[in-house]
Amino acid sequence: QLEELYFHLFSYKEDIPHNVSFSRLQRYVIVLDHRPYSFHLKTEIMEEHRPSRALYINGLNASTQRFISLPIMDLFLRAEYLHLKHLKGGYKNLIPSMDQQGMNQLIALVLEYSLDIEYLFDSTMITTKDVFLSKLVTLRLNGMHGLQEVFHDQFSLCSLENLQELIIENCAQLYSISFPRYSNLCSIKVLRIYNCPVLTSLFMPSIVKTLVLLEVLKISECHKLKYIIEEVKEGTINRQNHASMTLPKLSIIDIEGCERLKYILPVCFLGELVSLQRMSIRKCSELMYVFGNEKEHDLSAYQHQSTYHCLYPNLLNLDTFKLDSLPNLVDFWPDYYRPRLLNLKEGRCTECPG
Repeated sequence: QLEELYFHLFSYKEDIPHNVSFSRLQRYVIVLDHRPYSFHLKTEIMEEHRPSRALYINGLNASTQRFISLPIMDLFLRAEYLHLKHLKGGYKNLIPSMDQQGMNQLIALVLEYSLDIEYLFDSTMITTKDVFLSKLVTLRLNGMHGLQEVFHDQFSLCSLENLQELIIENCAQLYSISFPRYSNLCSIKVLRIYNCPVLTSLFMPSIVKTLVLLEVLKISECHKLKYIIEEVKEGTINRQNHASMTLPKLSIIDIEGCERLKYILPVCFLGELVSLQRMSIRKCSELMYVFGNEKEHDLSAYQHQSTYHCLYPNLLNLDTFKLDSLPNLVDFWPDYYRPRLLNLKEGRCTECPG
């Protein structure tokens, strides 16, 4: 009985007979693509995670009846690395429409140019309280032009505690990532967002408190992005909550082409970014401040509040600070803050009249 299989099929519709079973396969790397010379598997993911079962499918027309009957259904359900490109068949979500079991075996998921998908996960179609995506480490979405939300998960069924990397690129209709309300993103290290023109915000404050390992934050060409951390109604974030939002491992902040941003982070982070090494902000035409919103720059409102008693925070690891093409920049941080930049090697501010 065959237990390992590694192959590339150029015409898988005809080459996989319906009476073949792959259920005994313990290890496989299978590429189903009609283009013999195209690049398929993300080799860096394969090398880092070394999944036992990897499946790449390009151009699968997976109508419900047909997909269930195909032998590759079993490979799909057991894959640890799953890469789907140009998926067809009218599916509006991946879970539960294509896999009601929750994809709890997945380590890495890559979705590209599958235009029917509106949500990666849709809890409104689920009746159980099971956990989903519990082992997912890497999630990459590219060219998903029908995608509106990544996690449509009002019941917080997605377990994202193992997620380390999230990369979203070229998603024209994505207006919200919508991390589940009670998510614990305690393992995420890299977050990169590129060319999501209608995305308006990234995180709720409750989510930010869990980002204890986040190292890299890169956002570019998100033209309607107004907040990296969404503002909440006055009085709903107390001092204790502010103090817990520290991002202790964040070392790189790179923001470009986000015209609607008024500021990057709330002022409470200024003394807490102990690992920050490089900060680069470019081509954000409405940006007024790097740290702090307009109200936080009002000295009369904040000078007597003990929340902001640390007037001389140390950014000891910051060695590169670049600002470019910020025509509305007023200031870097509020007047009542005087950060110590003891190890700054390169500080540059060009086309920033403020």
